[in-house]
Amino acid sequence: MMESTHSLKLIEGEFMPHEANDILCDLISSKIRHHSLKILSIQENSDGDVSHSEKRIEDLKSVNNSLKKIINYANREGLLLNIESSINIELVEEKVKAPSK
Repeated sequence: MMESTHSLKLIEGEFMPHEANDILCDLISSKIRHHSLKILSIQENSDGDVSHSEKRIEDLKSVNNSLKKIINYANREGLLLNIESSINIELVEEKVKAPSK
């Protein structure tokens, strides 16, 4: 049986500002796309609640703006960015079964 919790290192190292921008902004853009598609899917298939995804998009855009300020500063000052990022995953039992199609 697999352990129920996992911690995985996603990003680790020193990056030039343009590299950090590529890596981090691509990650955030991917998350924004995910939530945008989720909103479209919910709106097309039902009258479900999209507030969580809308809030996450707002939060991610704010994070993206903060990152751009940091990256622009590092670029102007000729600095590298030391970035470490891990993800924590916990396996949990499904509480509600998805309807079969």
